[in-house]
Amino acid sequence: MDSCTNGFISLIATGTDDCTPGAELAWEYLIDYGNNGVFDVVVSGVGPTINASGRHPLGKHRIKYVFEDRCGNKTAVERLFTILNCKAPTPYCINGVAIDLMPIDRNRDGRVDWGMIEVWASDVDQGSYGACNNPIVLSFFQDTNIRSRIFDCNSLGQRTVELWVTDRLTGQQAFCRTFIEVQDNQKACLDTNTVNGPKDPTGSINGLISNNADNDKMKDVEVVLINDGTPSKLIMSAISTNTDGKYAFADMPLNNGNYSIHPARNNDIHNGVSTADIVKIQRHILGIENLTSPFKIIAADVNNSAAITAQDITELRRLILGITDKFTNNESWKFVDAKYTFINSDDKVLKEPYPTTFSVNPFNKDINDVDFKGIKIGDVTGNATVNLNSTVSRNGNMEIMMLADERAYEKGEDISIPIFIDRKHKIAGYQFTIQFNQEKLEFADVISGVSNITPENLGLIKVNDGYISFSWNSNKDFDILESDVLFTLKFKALSSGQISTTLQLNSFITSAMAFNSNAEEMDIKLGFRTDNGIVESNSGLILYQNQPNPFSDLTVIGFELSQSAPTTVTIYDLNSKVIYKSEFKAVKGYNSIEISNAQLGVTGVLFYQVDAAGYTATKRMVVIK
Repeated sequence: MDSCTNGFISLIATGTDDCTPGAELAWEYLIDYGNNGVFDVVVSGVGPTINASGRHPLGKHRIKYVFEDRCGNKTAVERLFTILNCKAPTPYCINGVAIDLMPIDRNRDGRVDWGMIEVWASDVDQGSYGACNNPIVLSFFQDTNIRSRIFDCNSLGQRTVELWVTDRLTGQQAFCRTFIEVQDNQKACLDTNTVNGPKDPTGSINGLISNNADNDKMKDVEVVLINDGTPSKLIMSAISTNTDGKYAFADMPLNNGNYSIHPARNNDIHNGVSTADIVKIQRHILGIENLTSPFKIIAADVNNSAAITAQDITELRRLILGITDKFTNNESWKFVDAKYTFINSDDKVLKEPYPTTFSVNPFNKDINDVDFKGIKIGDVTGNATVNLNSTVSRNGNMEIMMLADERAYEKGEDISIPIFIDRKHKIAGYQFTIQFNQEKLEFADVISGVSNITPENLGLIKVNDGYISFSWNSNKDFDILESDVLFTLKFKALSSGQISTTLQLNSFITSAMAFNSNAEEMDIKLGFRTDNGIVESNSGLILYQNQPNPFSDLTVIGFELSQSAPTTVTIYDLNSKVIYKSEFKAVKGYNSIEISNAQLGVTGVLFYQVDAAGYTATKRMVVIK
């Protein structure tokens, strides 16, 4: 399909009536492409569900859902939807740029006493472009407002820079790295006792950045120094924190200037976020269990509206389901001055003017310990990983197994697959990805069971590729019995096959795990009930989460095989492009493979897949700068 003209979207509505059975409701949907007042598509049918999902043209559109009971009563609902091409733009950097500082007279005494030059992002661009010729913005950082950088006598030598390319229509970003060679050919930066006189005294601004949960030092936080004394508030410098979470702007002229420090990190949005956070936020909204930490309250305000509402849950769930990969009005992390003392401990925290930057006015001496606390947005359970050498394990290795009855099916058959549980469990939520062979099955629907699945709990963004993501929760622990049907999967058989060889549960889009009301995590698997007992899906292959994850340098992918076998490890991006592949003979038992950032050459969300002995397993990893 041409992604520059159309794209897939899930458009589902359900109807109920007190007098007319759902199966006898008449329905109709009408689609107005371009939202110009003219309906271009009209489809009708009978049943409780309208499913207009499919590929539709790019643009802003309107859909009208209509249900009619047997008495002629009609109910109509209209919704606007937008389809965009979300492929990232393509960045191209010039391989190295040399610049010469311009001599300046800072104190206007008639002598050159400094060198400075402003460089624009376009100066290092070599023809970057957006998907489908979408307009782009060039910048030096993820913040598209930072389109230029100032280099001076403190910047001499080779400076690595990143050219960020942002699609104006979709917000998708990508970057490439290059370098700028800062030269002083006009001798503007002569040292002490030269013809230009002594250099001005210098000082530094330094600090530490750690997370709020357990004071782990945060590496790779981007810290920007802005000159507030200029009309356009120029970006003076930008650096990243080291492995100890420290940063320093050194050798800065003590010029009584006005500066501000701005930390930011927006490249690991899935880190620490799960349905367990939705459980906690929902319980807070309902007053069942209030969030009392100011940091957790800020983390719960996902849409940055200065209030915690159901909209925050909706946005978080869309992220978990893979429907979106960013927050609409927030970044992945927020940073607060570490020395700030919050006035409140309830939702009034969000109305406080808590400082997310630090101002220096005037700069006439060293400014030490400008520290910040990082808050991972969406993570109210406090399990985001910030130390990239650390690992995260599940609590007590508790495990839940979902069950489906093994059976054969024939081409053309309408298949219903009820999903049960292996034994009585008390849970508050679960999430996972169901993968099916799209060459053998065509997805039809998910029918709710005791866990009350609704369209909001499903991610169908990749259903045409064979993936359905789930995220469901209750606001309290929920008893599920062996006889209970959690939900039922419905398919149309495109060819004959067996259920056990067609379905698997994995973490391809949404990580597989379950929770109780205390946010304690449990592993979740899929098994098949046969005459000979339960057969676990992918029982011959167990794939572990890469560690550490996220990672910036090295990570290890581990897996276990029930027998030695030729094995393929494949890593690919969100567009299914293969960026790494390794084939080798794996041994029976535990195996591992080490992957470096340099081997991948990209950042962001990736997927890794292991194929061995007739089994396949897939999980998600995150690569950061």
